[in-house]
Amino acid sequence: MESYSEVSEWDNNITRLFVWHNFSDGVMWVVYSQRGYDSSGVLAAGSRNVMSKWTIRKENGEWEIVKIEEAP
Repeated sequence: MESYSEVSEWDNNITRLFVWHNFSDGVMWVVYSQRGYDSSGVLAAGSRNVMSKWTIRKENGEWEIVKIEEAP
């Protein structure tokens, strides 16, 4: 398998599963998959159906991700 530095194109897919917030802080659960291809179009890296918990906070009117937790 090639290194990430040799990946020239990424195909990403993300789905929001759940969001809870109190208009200033919150939590978002997502599941994502990604595939990385080298310059020849060969699959070089990727992940599938990764469950991720994001802690979010509203700063200056915009939501920001402040922490990401995933199982090893």
